[in-house]
Amino acid sequence: VIKKEEKSESITSLNGDHFDTASFEFASYYERTPKDYEFFQPFSDGSLVMYTGHYNACPSNMECDEPIEFTFQGRTTDNIVILGKVNAAKSQWIDQTWRGTYVYFGKIIPLEKKYLTAIIDPAIPSWLKNKFHEVLPKIFDLYTKETGFPLTFKPFVFLSYTPKGLGSQRTGGTLPGLIQMSLSGKGWEKENKNAYVELARFFAHEGAHLWNGQLFHSSSGDMWMHEGGADAFAYFALYKLGLVDQQGFSDLQSGAYTNCVSKLKNRPLKEVLEDPEFRAHYSCGAMAALITHVAVKKKNKTQGLF
Repeated sequence: VIKKEEKSESITSLNGDHFDTASFEFASYYERTPKDYEFFQPFSDGSLVMYTGHYNACPSNMECDEPIEFTFQGRTTDNIVILGKVNAAKSQWIDQTWRGTYVYFGKIIPLEKKYLTAIIDPAIPSWLKNKFHEVLPKIFDLYTKETGFPLTFKPFVFLSYTPKGLGSQRTGGTLPGLIQMSLSGKGWEKENKNAYVELARFFAHEGAHLWNGQLFHSSSGDMWMHEGGADAFAYFALYKLGLVDQQGFSDLQSGAYTNCVSKLKNRPLKEVLEDPEFRAHYSCGAMAALITHVAVKKKNKTQGLF
């Protein structure tokens, strides 16, 4: 039986007996997981990616620092792609980080580019595919130039798409060495400048984590630093790449300020507990990053956020 506890979940036997093996069987599902990695993401051709981190389990009262070994068994026609490497339908992988990764099962051949390797949904609208190829290299170029640090690894990107639903929905996240993004809704079918700017902002935020969460990271690991910092990176990226003008850049900043103040209600950020999406951490963290940027600029105009 699975028991939910205050900060974790435990697997125990009904009668309290000791055991060393547990077996589960369940169908893949595609519901959104708030502030966590989606367990599965479907592609239009029937292939999918699966997040391994939800399988991580540790015997109680033990420090589980040993790498986790996985064996993946796909369909006979599948390739299994793990961190950019194409493997056979049965493959093994060792998770040295305990962070998990996304594993792809299907037939799509990875696309090799200078800055990244990607698996792109074959049903994605052509204008979106073209914009994807255009904007990500520009963002990576900008961050490399502005920070002075090129990435020491070549990131892998999963981009899935489904026209189901209304509007232009998107979810995603970063893990060591990769970015996972999922787009859904009929709104993506027709080219739309506002939707593209929002997508670029999303790419810029997730791309920033390759620098502020993987190449470097804050010792505290506090969400307001890496998530708010990634938002601030994205604001500057949109402005410096000409996707928003000066007014648009100001609007992004004032929007973060307004959201931060309205969520805080004169409390410390750590006391904002009724915010399941942690939006206060994003907006207040962005404001802290932007205020720091201005303060640093006053002392040395050659320095700043990046």
